[in-house]
This record gives sequence, structure tokens and C-alpha cells, in this order.
Amino acid sequence: MAYRITIKAEHMVKHHELSKLLEIPVINAWLGPNAHVVSYTLKGTGLYNFMFICRVQLETLDDMRQFFKGRGPRLCMLLDIAGATREWDLHTSRMMNTWIHPNSAFALLGDACHPMHPYLSADSSSSSRGEIRLANTASRAQGAAQAFEDAAVLGALFSKVQNKGQIRNAIYKYEQLRKPRATKIVQESSANGMILHMLDGEEQRERDRRLRYEEPSEGFPNQWADPPLQSTIARVEIDLNLLDLLEEDQNEPLSSNDLARKTGADVSLMKLGPFAWMKEHPREFKAFVSWMTAQRKDMPSWLDVFPVREQLGGNIKAESVLLVDIGGGPGHQCVALKKRYPNLRGRIILQDTEDVIKEALFYPGIEAMVHDFWTEQPVKGALAYYLRNIMHDWPDRQCIQILRNIIPAMSKDSKILIDEMIAPSYRAHWRATQLDMTMMSSLAALERRETDWQSLLKAAGLRIVDIHTYTEELQDSIIVAVPV
Repeated sequence: MAYRITIKAEHMVKHHELSKLLEIPVINAWLGPNAHVVSYTLKGTGLYNFMFICRVQLETLDDMRQFFKGRGPRLCMLLDIAGATREWDLHTSRMMNTWIHPNSAFALLGDACHPMHPYLSADSSSSSRGEIRLANTASRAQGAAQAFEDAAVLGALFSKVQNKGQIRNAIYKYEQLRKPRATKIVQESSANGMILHMLDGEEQRERDRRLRYEEPSEGFPNQWADPPLQSTIARVEIDLNLLDLLEEDQNEPLSSNDLARKTGADVSLMKLGPFAWMKEHPREFKAFVSWMTAQRKDMPSWLDVFPVREQLGGNIKAESVLLVDIGGGPGHQCVALKKRYPNLRGRIILQDTEDVIKEALFYPGIEAMVHDFWTEQPVKGALAYYLRNIMHDWPDRQCIQILRNIIPAMSKDSKILIDEMIAPSYRAHWRATQLDMTMMSSLAALERRETDWQSLLKAAGLRIVDIHTYTEELQDSIIVAVPV
């Protein structure tokens, strides 16, 4: 059974413990025997939403209060102030042998052929017995996501159909492209339900110990933090050029083994992330870098608003490091800084991976260095460590790691300059929301609001000391941060 409760935020702020749930926009969850609860703010509504997924039927709110008694003081307080609940049954079925009608007249998609329980609908990062705080990312409703993927593949296939005789082949290709992946997601969702709803006991205590103390790895009990499963769910067919294969004139549909052979991918269809994939596809990576450069051409720059002379033009020795551009690509920002302020003293260092540095721009006064930002920063005591459009590529956990790798290198005068969008909380421009959705769907990441930046930097051991905004449409800004 599923139950939904919404509570007005104005009622929650009257209670100190509940008001904390509203301060940082993250997902919260409670795990326990035969049930779990997920809660989050409904953006722009002034409401706080609760989803209760239970293996037992609860007739009234009093039944719910009794059932969840002792499963976390905040959860009990929330149920005490709740006024009403809505409920509905959750159903699934055995996996179908085929999604296609015997005469190929039609094919099924979505819940009609791969229904699943909502056990893969959030991304968690840490846990303790009872209440969990989940990572600040969009929740992932895999039932809906898989239906969208079905529709996308069907649409791509039928866009190639030229006559009625090709429809049967297109339908069979659809099933063979989608069925293995959808089946895996259904199976993983069912397995995650068993993990979420464990009865109290030794197995449950071991689950909680791992959630609390271990770093995510394959087989991690929080399946949304399990790296192989994350990769499987986040991948889309186009990453492997599967849709390009549909251009080929095939007499028979391709099997999963055919697809694995043709794409060079594992037969389970997916293990690489997008940046690792681009490393193996230099032509596409070069096009990506060119696009990243072109999209901001002739737009305002951080150099238009950031007080460079006041912040970076002090009494610095020529051999000291002025700025380190971390993950700076070919070096456009370093060159722009050098051109705008040619007389600034101090070294300017461009850092990126080896493949990128090989293609870096050459400009007098700029040093190129191979560095992976997943490792500790080797340049010590720079006046500024600059990151442009790095954070929006990664969820909070990875962003915290990137930032913590910089902090040990900082001196008392050092600062981190984060060049990113600060998304408005409401009435955001369509380009900003488009980018946010792109980051979510492509990288399981996001564009962040000011409150998101504050909580992220606080978690990394930093605080914001200034913000300089230089575009109105996207609210691109320089966030100046220093260690707490």
C-alpha cells in the first residue's frame, strides 16, 4: 500500500525539530520492518510531502501513528500534526515472456509490460537506524523513467519506418533493445524493497552498519549509491550509439549479444559513465569541448564583475602562484585573465587530465599541468583556486570530495572561486531549468540554488564570503569561499 500525506510548512515551523527539515532541501527517509517513508519539500507550494510504502494495510491515521510508533521522533511528530491521508494499492506482476502481440499488431510499454514497486525512487548517501538524510538530488521514479525510455526508443525506431512491412521488425527491435534493461531495473527494485523493509535482527543491524560506516561499492545496501547500479540506471541507449544501428537494414532484429558485439559494450548494456565514455571517443570529446566553448561566446564573463585587482592584484611575488584553474579544459579562462590583466604578477596554472592538456591553448605566462581533481591538489598556497562549471557535473558527495582535495593546499590568504549558475528558487529562466534537467538526466547532477551552495560548501568545510553575479538570464556567478 502507498499513502501520501502533505503538511503545510507553516505548521512545521512551529516545531523546532520539524523546522530543520525545511532548512536544507534534501530528501529524508525512514527505514523499518515492512515499511519505509520518503519525505521532501514540494517546490513552490509551501507544502511538505510524505510517501509511506507499507506491506500492510492501515485504515486510519491513528493506525499509521500506531504502526510507526518508535520509528523516529520527527516521523512521529509529523504524523501527530497530519490532518488527512490518501492511499492506493501497489500492484506488480510476473515478468512477461514477450511484450509483443502474436501477430505483431502492437507492443506494450510502461507498466503494461514491466510494472514495478517504487523502491528505486530516491538517491541516498548515508544512513543510521531509523531516519536517513538523502543526497540533494532529484528523486528517480524508475517506473515512469522506464516508460519514457520505452517511448523514446519506439519513437526513434518508427522514425525510420518507411512502409508497413518494416513495422514488425521495428517492434521486435524495440523489445530486444528495452526488455533486458527494463527487466534488470524491475529485479533491482524488488531486491531494494527487501533491503528497505528488513525485519529487525542481525541482517538489519549489518545493513545499518554498512550504511553508516562504509563507502559505497558494488553490492552496497543502499542500491542508489551502488556504483554499477547507478551506471546501469543512468545510462541511456544513445550513449552506445544503439540508435545509429537502427539505420542499418536488418532482416532480423538484433539480439542483446549482437548489440554488445557491435557496440563493444558489456552484454549487460552499461557500465561506463559519460566522461569515461568520452575518453574512449576522442572525436566526440573534441566536439563536446568545442560546444562548451561556443555556448558562452560573446556572453558576459566573470572578469566583468569580479574585482581582480583588489582580490588578486596585491603584493604577490612573481614566483608565487596567483591562480590555479582546476579542470580548466583548453585554458580559455586563463587566457582571458592574462589578456585582461597582462601586468598581474604571479603564476597562472591550468590543470586538467592528460588528454585535455595535450590540446591546451599555448599562451605566454600560462603553465599547463596534468592533474586529476579526484586527487589532492599539488599546488600549495595559490591565491585563488578556480573551478568553472565543474560542480554542476557531479552530485553533492563527489563535489565535497573535489573541494576537500583543495583545502589542504590552501594558505590563510587562499580562496576558492566557484564559477557556476546560482539557480533561482522560482521563476527561473527556461535555459536555467533546461540545464538543470540536462544535468539530472545525463549525469545525476544538478544546477544549485544559493541554499544548495551554502549547504554543500558547509559540508565540505567551507563558507561563502562573497558572490558576484555576471549574467541575468542564467545567474552565472563567482562564489568566493574560504575554509571555515
